[in-house]
Amino acid sequence: MNNIENKASQNEIPEIDLPWSNLPSIFEHVKSNIDEDGRLQLNHLPCDEKTYKEETLRLEHGFSDGMVFHFGEEDSNNKNVSKLVDLLINISETNSISTKVELYNYIQNITLGPIFVFIMDSLMEHDIKVDLYLYDFAKWLAFESPSTSSVKLGISLLAIIIDDDEDIEQELNRKLFTLGKYDDFTLYVGYAICSKFKYVERELWKLSKLVSGWGRIHTIFYLTPTENPEIKNWILRKGFISGNMIPYHAFLCASIGNLKTELCKNNIDSELLLVAGELIEALVLGGPIDINDYEDGPEVFRLYINLMSNRAFKLQQLMILADIIDFLTGKAASSTHMSKELWPEKFRNELLNNIKLIFKDPKWIQIVKEKSVSTDEDDIWEAEVVSNILGLSK
Repeated sequence: MNNIENKASQNEIPEIDLPWSNLPSIFEHVKSNIDEDGRLQLNHLPCDEKTYKEETLRLEHGFSDGMVFHFGEEDSNNKNVSKLVDLLINISETNSISTKVELYNYIQNITLGPIFVFIMDSLMEHDIKVDLYLYDFAKWLAFESPSTSSVKLGISLLAIIIDDDEDIEQELNRKLFTLGKYDDFTLYVGYAICSKFKYVERELWKLSKLVSGWGRIHTIFYLTPTENPEIKNWILRKGFISGNMIPYHAFLCASIGNLKTELCKNNIDSELLLVAGELIEALVLGGPIDINDYEDGPEVFRLYINLMSNRAFKLQQLMILADIIDFLTGKAASSTHMSKELWPEKFRNELLNNIKLIFKDPKWIQIVKEKSVSTDEDDIWEAEVVSNILGLSK
């Protein structure tokens, strides 16, 4: 791993502290934790103990970069962009080990998520030589370095470098795909797939099936332009992970998968009805992008409520309808920026009245009674919640 210092310019002073000395390769650790089905069985990296000090809150993998990449303000003039571009240009020209150390230390203290695309764009505009020193450095960062930040930068650099040897290029892409299975790297590998892989949508879809959480969100984001009906159907029905209640995730799945169109069809199957409820439940939670950004939201609500009028039979469905009531009546977090044009009062009242009719069905009282004496804790909890919704506990 430390062969990087042996490739440095001979004019360098040999005695220099290398911050990566004797530390394990992240790529090798990821590769060694992939099971027979190609799935990664890994919750943390060797460097995490240093990154997260004792009692420090550990965020979900991919969360920090995801938030600033998807929701942060774009700033190509960020001082970190020019600093890193200057360092990378210097490395491409001199192979300076001291510059590599400076860059390595610098990126440990910044978030690459909002700027990595600008860095790559700037490097391409400078038309720098990438086939010598920078190419070797990029491969070392991605596949031998011991910190997440350096791996992310290495992946980004390899996204804009294509090896003339097709066999070598394919092997590099396979290694990048391996790194993409770890949620912290999926955003960057998705960028690489879009930049240089031969079959972009196929590889993004394949990777999306292997990741969860923010990794799944990133891959679905990159699949936004797809017109492949099979992929769109998978995104709608399987793309959203139940329990991962992130409004933006639901927004992507509902938008790309054309939820409104699917709900307009005849003979709606139970799977789609379940997924529709989960997407609506997440969308009304509120966030940087939520139900208020979903133009099909009003019609999707209407279609879903109409379907529930004769197909609701689970307490969970009543809980989702209660969430819709909270949104329509201004009690949900997402209600604070509700568009009166998209959600006029007359329309909202019509939806509310239709939900109230569903709530009046006497079958719910019996279902609540049965669930309340269940041995399943989830059943008991649902019974208690719905009992309060229907006013049965008063």
